[in-house]
Amino acid sequence: MKLNMKISITVAALMLFSLLVLPGSFALSNNEYTDRTGDVEYVGIEDSALHDDIDITILTADISGDPIVLELTTVDGIILDASGMDYNYYFYLDLTGDDTVGATVIIKEDDQYVSGDTVEGTNTPISGISGEGTSTLRVELPLDIFSSTPTIDDVSALSEIKDGGYWARDYVNRDFQGGQSNVEITPPSDNDDPGEATPTNPSLGLSIDSFTMETTSTETSYDYSIQATGTGSDDIIKGFYCIWGYGDGGGHPQQIWKESPIDEENLYGSHEYKEEFFGTGAGGSWTTWKWTFHSSGPIDDNNRDRFEDPDTYWTGLESMVLYVRGYDADGNWDQDSEDITEEYTGTSSSSSSDDGDDDDTDDDDTVDDDTSDDDDDGDDSPGFEISLIVAALVIFAVIIVRRKRN
Repeated sequence: MKLNMKISITVAALMLFSLLVLPGSFALSNNEYTDRTGDVEYVGIEDSALHDDIDITILTADISGDPIVLELTTVDGIILDASGMDYNYYFYLDLTGDDTVGATVIIKEDDQYVSGDTVEGTNTPISGISGEGTSTLRVELPLDIFSSTPTIDDVSALSEIKDGGYWARDYVNRDFQGGQSNVEITPPSDNDDPGEATPTNPSLGLSIDSFTMETTSTETSYDYSIQATGTGSDDIIKGFYCIWGYGDGGGHPQQIWKESPIDEENLYGSHEYKEEFFGTGAGGSWTTWKWTFHSSGPIDDNNRDRFEDPDTYWTGLESMVLYVRGYDADGNWDQDSEDITEEYTGTSSSSSSDDGDDDDTDDDDTVDDDTSDDDDDGDDSPGFEISLIVAALVIFAVIIVRRKRN
């Protein structure tokens, strides 16, 4: 009896051990992410009713068995067949634990498949999709579509509407950054001069440590690359940046704030762009961060002066200032600034600031005191305002296409 009991215990232990070490076991099971409402990003699609169609509230993933079950819930409802507009849904699977996409589930009206290096076939068609007309999209993925049973570390999702060159989209667990999207953060205002704002948590220690811009051009084409790097506290969970223009006539035209994380490829006609902006510290923390922007394209009548005669192109410009702002989980923030006029425009800055480095950002990075009159003063620098509008169109009014990271 004792021998048989020992054998039974040994067999049971071996069975338990085999269950724990079976190849292809799942690292994530019955996981759920919630996402706040009203956080839809958009260009040209402003209808709040359309936003509700794709405004994600919950993402769940049950990957404890076969099939894997992914569910995405939105405020209003799931739409796959909409006349004149494209509704698209994406699930991103992190298979290695390094916050990179190893497989992507793509759900469109007439195109539903999984792509990735671990999938059998480049784009493997899938079925088992349901939920149209309800609030929840359900996707069932049989394990045999993978070349080997995957170890899934994390899941994120994106829902979007596309209408020609316009779009609206919402993320949940964006770039596998956990529940940070649930934090209520009020983005910086595109109408308020950031140089006049006072940080609410200077202890976050956000700093711009370097900024470089390299530009080459021929008679017919241009190519430039921007890189900024810096440091901050690991309490920072969200970053924003903008490039703010100061005109010598007192006007304050600006380019919009952009929110991290950014990992995108952009197209605007014949112009190509690539941009990244996120924390690069351990686990994606903001102890170190980077912003990179690369652009190339043809030189034409709209941008020729920018590369061939920058003094004319930037007529009326006093300075260009890069602002980077970091937020903690309570919505408090710190920021740093850098005068980048010479690097960005190829002209000298007329600002009285030495270098733009100041954690409080309420120094001479901004325009002189005698240029802070009412908006009518901005009429004194029409050349600069027109140039900046053109620059903003070229740099920011683009059709954004999320990079495929297979």
